Amino acid sequence: MMQWYRLLTPLALLTCGALLTTACVEGPADDGTPDETGEPVELSGDISADRTVGGDVFITSSLTVHAKLSFEACSTVKIASGAVITVENGGAIEAIGEADCPVVIESASANPSAGDWERIDIYASADNANRFEHAVIRHGDGEGYGMIWVEEGAQISLSDVALQESAYAAIQINGDARVDAFSNVSFKDIGGPLVSVSGERAHTLEPFAASGTNPQAYVAVMNGDMKQDVSWKALGVPYVMQSQALMADLTLEAGVTLQFEGGGYLRVSEGGQLRAMGSAELPVVIESAKSNPAAGDWATIEIYGDADNGSRFQHTTVRHGGGDGYGAIWLEAGATIELEDVTFSDNQGCDIDALGTVNATNADFVTCD
Repeated sequence: MMQWYRLLTPLALLTCGALLTTACVEGPADDGTPDETGEPVELSGDISADRTVGGDVFITSSLTVHAKLSFEACSTVKIASGAVITVENGGAIEAIGEADCPVVIESASANPSAGDWERIDIYASADNANRFEHAVIRHGDGEGYGMIWVEEGAQISLSDVALQESAYAAIQINGDARVDAFSNVSFKDIGGPLVSVSGERAHTLEPFAASGTNPQAYVAVMNGDMKQDVSWKALGVPYVMQSQALMADLTLEAGVTLQFEGGGYLRVSEGGQLRAMGSAELPVVIESAKSNPAAGDWATIEIYGDADNGSRFQHTTVRHGGGDGYGAIWLEAGATIELEDVTFSDNQGCDIDALGTVNATNADFVTCD
């Protein structure tokens, strides 16, 4: 790689030396206009005024963005080993490519591999203008938080984005982070979950393509409380959760597969309801996340007496649950569930512990003593 000091004029060198907290960038001042010198651009330190860069861009060390940093179409952005791009305090990042000329964000290594650089962190204090369109992002997630990490309360938009060769997750979306778009996103060679997301934001995901070697091709639903009504779409890969408290309406749309990790459970209470709305052609499947599943791998779907009486399963298969001795479904006195065309199999001991009311049509199950 050409060294940055060979690219700078003496005046620029003096500027970068004097302003240690300002990004050392070859080209015009930070006035928001594109750098059009044709020379490679190198960034490090702080971005404190709007800047648009294109062509070959080198991020030589961790970068903090307090203004708007834009990468033009056809840009190749190479990130140094271990570097993090932090977007906060009114900053924003956008990479807007074109269908035939995307922005490519990748490792600066001569022999790139997953995990070479860390991630792009977007904090809640950042501006709500973080956008990636027609972009390729690869070789990141050296610490296991995703190549893009979005804090609770922050914002992101992804359209026509390819996420590739991540050491662990491709993207992590926390809490109530705002997802303005998640369309035509693809994944390739991701070492962990394709997406880690809160239960309240999983509905923002649209069906996507996954190719290459993805040993854990799933969406990880992070533990937490769900207090907003949402519907989860069929994505072509399973949703995997450990534990979740549902105090709102959750609908699993036709074709969804929900998997529980070992000992996992879903607690439905305080006006919440769970609706698994499969069809004959596209059933909902609720099962173990283990590669060699068995009865009792996960615990129970618990429905309490103060839950809404609208919980309903139709054209749904429930298997591998009952690990805590209360069946795959447990109903407290006063709780109600509707079952239609539901299949129970491979649950430990029994299928339903029915202290409440089960209204079933074409559903065979074993009740717990």
